[in-house]
Amino acid sequence: TLCIKNKYDENLLFRYKSLVANKAWIPCENLLHDIEKNYINIWKEKLIVERLLRKAGIIEQSLTNCKNDWDQVFYELLCRNFGFKVNAMAFEMLAKSLPLKYIARHRDSARQTQALLFGQAGLLDINVHDEYSKALYKEYLFLKNKYQLHPIDKSLWNFLRVRPQNSPHIRLAQLSALLQTKPALFSHIIETGPYENIYNLFSVNADVYWSTHFIFTKTTQNKSTKLGKSSIENILINTVVPVLFAYGNTKKNDAIKEKALNMLEHLPPETNIIVKHWKERGLEAKSAYDTQALTELKNVYCDAKKCLSCMIGDKILRQ
Repeated sequence: TLCIKNKYDENLLFRYKSLVANKAWIPCENLLHDIEKNYINIWKEKLIVERLLRKAGIIEQSLTNCKNDWDQVFYELLCRNFGFKVNAMAFEMLAKSLPLKYIARHRDSARQTQALLFGQAGLLDINVHDEYSKALYKEYLFLKNKYQLHPIDKSLWNFLRVRPQNSPHIRLAQLSALLQTKPALFSHIIETGPYENIYNLFSVNADVYWSTHFIFTKTTQNKSTKLGKSSIENILINTVVPVLFAYGNTKKNDAIKEKALNMLEHLPPETNIIVKHWKERGLEAKSAYDTQALTELKNVYCDAKKCLSCMIGDKILRQ
């Protein structure tokens, strides 16, 4: 036991208590402007690695469940992110119920790939009567029996408060186009060089049927079926970068980890309430690298009042 007694600056304790008692958006927001930008940048470098290592731990647990199959791990996380929060759980359950190996066996047939995904999602119905959906239903019945599949419950999908372009049907059609052309997508990503080439891997168009539909049978005006720029960027940030970093960490390959970090630097900054609040306090993000680091800072340190573990908090307390 070390008895400190009164051999410390009492102002230090006062400053600490003032920080943790502050109910502002971040405890140090009135003092943040005193911290040098270069010092904050050094902290952001550590934050981004911390964030990716934490995600890598979760991904490596999934790898054990997937019997060390990196393509399956990537596929499951990719599907979850195709749900874009609203339908993330349903997409994840779909991926777990439909192993990637079954999709890969039918990569030569766009119709069978679509049948597997829509059927396993519980969205194919014997009562749907247009030619496209009837053809998918017929294919799915055959594949369902072949692989002894059990579709997830249709009620898991959320159709309310979802923009038409984000509807489960459209997202499934885009996912189908992506997996049909590149089932072992993660293997392609590892072998692909520049960021632009990886981005282009995700530039796919859904079946032409979906240019005039948001759900089966009901027609709409003609629209693009291409996976949008913001959607691709979201997938790169939340799927490609974490799995790539986890792969590099597991294989002890610094070049692959650097590739993941470099991708974040090339991606534009995310737009959300956390990024907006940081900008109002003088920290403007120039890339996804910055937004991911600032998100980690807010969620892990500021919200938990972990000022003693934060480089900015430590600097303020020592001044």
